[in-house]
Amino acid sequence: MRGFRAALVLAALLGATAPSAVVAQPDADPTELARLRSRFSDGIAFEEAGRWTDALGAFEEVAKAKRTAPVIFHVALCHENLGKLRAAEESYAEAETLAASEGARDVGEKAGKRRDALKGRVPTLRITLPAGASAKVLVDGTPLDAANIDKPVAMDPGTFAVVVEKDGRRAFEKRVTLTEGERETVRVTFEAAPEPEAPPVAPVVPETPETQPGNKIPAIVVGSVGLGAIASGAILFGLGQAAVADVKESCNADFQGCDPEKRETAEQGEIYHYASIGLLSGGAALMGVATVLWFTVGADTQTKPSQTGVALRVSPSGAFVAGRF
Repeated sequence: MRGFRAALVLAALLGATAPSAVVAQPDADPTELARLRSRFSDGIAFEEAGRWTDALGAFEEVAKAKRTAPVIFHVALCHENLGKLRAAEESYAEAETLAASEGARDVGEKAGKRRDALKGRVPTLRITLPAGASAKVLVDGTPLDAANIDKPVAMDPGTFAVVVEKDGRRAFEKRVTLTEGERETVRVTFEAAPEPEAPPVAPVVPETPETQPGNKIPAIVVGSVGLGAIASGAILFGLGQAAVADVKESCNADFQGCDPEKRETAEQGEIYHYASIGLLSGGAALMGVATVLWFTVGADTQTKPSQTGVALRVSPSGAFVAGRF
């Protein structure tokens, strides 16, 4: 009984009696026609079992070969039961158009009634932009045509990601959940773009004073001469003291009755004595002069550090360069 019913439905829905039906095509391949009839029967069986995804696959396979009003009607019915209300509404409208051209009045009436019933169930999404704004709107990653901006667009029930890109950046994002019959409006607003961060500015580090070494050569020369004089004076002083000691050995306790032969030694010792005093005094004086020269002419000097510097400054009105010289 079920097989007989399926055959009758198959004949009716494929339009077996209509001029445009596949079976009426004189050049139709019998093998291909048999395959299409088998797939259509599979679709009907899947529908009765509630296997809408399998049924849709079967009907769409038949529709690729022959788009007739009955076939598209069942495609729409599958979409409707799978919750794809927008696709169902579009397919019912196509089935109506095909039915009018094929003379399938019953199919056209059924398709029209089901499409009318869907009108109140299909949710819509309206996206508005600020006045004069130019931006790219994407719904679940698919660009929304500019003609559909600020207009209700039929959608399937579900959750969608609305993203708006402006000036090369993501300027707005919102997730929207639509239920059957819902009319949702998303009003896009743009926040002011953040000002670019100022580039890092290297601090102006003051230069350290430069030390200029003094000319110590004069102090070294004078000091060397002074040391030489003191050394020579010390030697002569020692020779003089030796001569005095030699003469004293030939004298009595009162330094009387000294050996006349020591007279020359005594005179030589006296010369050494006075010469040593002169050299020691002169050497000491020269050392004093060398010390003064060391701390004056030979002292290190420091140059004043440079106070020049350049830095980049950024303000809300723009960027400028500041410096000190």
